[in-house]
Amino acid sequence: MQFDRRQGILSAIICKENQRGLHLVELMMIATLLAILAAYALPKFGAPASMTLRSQAQQLAYEIRHAQQLAMSTGRRMQVTVQATGANGSYQIACVGSSCASIPTVTVTVGGNVVVGTGPSGGLTFNTLGEPVNGTSGTAPLSFTSNFTLTFNGSTETVSVLPLTGQVKLSP
Repeated sequence: MQFDRRQGILSAIICKENQRGLHLVELMMIATLLAILAAYALPKFGAPASMTLRSQAQQLAYEIRHAQQLAMSTGRRMQVTVQATGANGSYQIACVGSSCASIPTVTVTVGGNVVVGTGPSGGLTFNTLGEPVNGTSGTAPLSFTSNFTLTFNGSTETVSVLPLTGQVKLSP
């Protein structure tokens, strides 16, 4: 092997004149690295149905906050209701009252056999100030904490909306 000063010492050590392809050890190292990467990356590409209980509860909390923000920004009442209870249940965010044609209704189905609880009776309504109120047309502020529960394999996550402020909290 000839050493050319311009190529550097590293290239002289790595490049052998008769070496072609990869050795078995190099192939095994590459396969091992790919397996490790796949073990960490593949769960990230799962469908919403494979989301964890905690992340689905976080998603519900986000949707409730979004409904509250929509009520304030559009000047219309928004309501969050549980549409279907039980495994793979669903909840809905909808505008309540007249002149709601420009605001689409969103229905979210919870996947992964997560059980959706009943939620507050009659749903949770936000007025135009983002405050939770009693009923779809009521003006009285909510006087109790509204809870939405999600359950999977004996674990429960609760999304709570506090009265007066409408603060959304997530608790196991």
